[in-house]
Amino acid sequence: MCEIIFFSLFGLRLIFLNFFLNFFLNFFLNFFLNFFLNFFLNFFLNFFLSNNRLWLFFCFCSFGICLCFYFTSKESYSKANNGR
Repeated sequence: MCEIIFFSLFGLRLIFLNFFLNFFLNFFLNFFLNFFLNFFLNFFLNFFLSNNRLWLFFCFCSFGICLCFYFTSKESYSKANNGR
């Protein structure tokens, strides 16, 4: 009888722990991630879109980084396949 009460309380403890952890983590992570991502994305997108030269420079740099990755991967691929 004691074992049944002990294990049932242990199961209830796990259920309540799971529920409260799920609820509080969901609430706080949702709130803080929503707030901070909204704030920073709004700030940076507003900053980039209001400054046209900086936006063009950012696009140019990201395009250059993509080209660097493309050519380095192409070179390593050709080395791995004996220059073909």
